[in-house]
Amino acid sequence: MPCKGFICPYSGKDTPFDYCTSKCPINCMSQPLLMALIRENREEPNVFHVTELATPEQIVYLKRTCDYFIHPFNLIWAVLGTAVHTIIEGQKDKLDPARYIMEESFEVDMGYAKIRGRADVYDTEAKILYDYKTMKGYKAKRLMDGEWKDEPYMWQLNFYRKLAFPEAKTLMIEALIKDWSRAMQDSDNVHPIERVEVPILADEQVERQLQAWLHKHTTNLSGGTTPAPCKQSDVWFNTNPRSKNCGVPLRCRDYCEVSSKCQQYAQFLEGASDAERARVYPKR
Repeated sequence: MPCKGFICPYSGKDTPFDYCTSKCPINCMSQPLLMALIRENREEPNVFHVTELATPEQIVYLKRTCDYFIHPFNLIWAVLGTAVHTIIEGQKDKLDPARYIMEESFEVDMGYAKIRGRADVYDTEAKILYDYKTMKGYKAKRLMDGEWKDEPYMWQLNFYRKLAFPEAKTLMIEALIKDWSRAMQDSDNVHPIERVEVPILADEQVERQLQAWLHKHTTNLSGGTTPAPCKQSDVWFNTNPRSKNCGVPLRCRDYCEVSSKCQQYAQFLEGASDAERARVYPKR
């Protein structure tokens, strides 16, 4: 099911896209910027993107079965990430097409479902598969330190290699650090751009995980099974006792597009403080 509109930053009400872009008298932002934030998802039954496979099954299920609205402020970083990809893709005509395969789309039929993907760049000479990410410094530092447990990026790159680029010898994330500062570089040795090599997993392990996730998504959507609740690692549950967000599922509150449709998050909010509930969709 598609995203139907925005959660108004002023009223907190669900507002259809066409009202926001043509009828709203408030103008929370300029129309060109607002239109750049509109997400039009056209999912096909039993067709999944590589990035969906490692997404928690409850989120995939809700996004495909519910009409939902999203706060426009939650889409800012996604749009900036898309802009970075567009700028890099714009260099395609300046590069050797025999060496650099850019934004290559592919589709693989698994029999009971199809998988689609679009790799950022593959260097055929160096045999490096690149993926560009915009991320915060703490995230880049974790990956630089080898903390790959429960990390979707690792699976995403390995799925690309298994499905479309089996000759790749290196999987590389080039991360643009969106909150970089000189202090961050001095304290954590994190630079504005970091190249992080992704572990290459055994083909058997990759195939097993790919099939497990794909089967889960397809059976959930066909009504054969019920989506499993998100784990603490899925919702980025903050356990730092020194943080003001300790005990908060940060993904649900700040990033998940379908948290308003999620009973698991609704149960969390029932026990949350008034201040925390008020932060779900802060008004201007």
